Amino acid sequence: MTRHRHAPDRDGLFVAARGAPAAWLYLSTVQSWLRDIQAALAEDDWPTCVEATAAALTSMLHCRLVLDGLSHPPHPGELDLHAALSDHPDAVLLRRLPVGHRASRTDAEAAAASARAAAARLEHDLPLPVPALRSPDGELLGVEALSEVRRFRADLDALRARYHLPPLPG
Repeated sequence: MTRHRHAPDRDGLFVAARGAPAAWLYLSTVQSWLRDIQAALAEDDWPTCVEATAAALTSMLHCRLVLDGLSHPPHPGELDLHAALSDHPDAVLLRRLPVGHRASRTDAEAAAASARAAAARLEHDLPLPVPALRSPDGELLGVEALSEVRRFRADLDALRARYHLPPLPG
């Protein structure tokens, strides 16, 4: 199980090899899914909200696998297998989601709340703070925020280079 970002066994190599790719994955996937969840809720689109929650939880599981040592892009079905067999709380949440096309408002709101809570836990466990791409309202942030994301990416790649690791993909 992933440990808190300030755990004493997390050194620079851990942050470079596992933390940096997990943080970038969080920024590039999870944040987008969280925004889609909010947009679906705002549009009263319960099925899309539940489906976006499933995608967000799957992306969070991917981040956790990277933190736990996964160093290659997952093979087709690998994340689904992990979600089906893992006892991690996020996998359990994913398995308990209702079928999207049958989702009610209550289902969608509960799914959205579970995704927000899981994202907060993951952010806490990441060894690096991740800049936000969007405002709390879901609006894409301006040029300043995009510059911050570019600097974040450059810092991640520089950290990885110090440990003779390749730049992050994408």
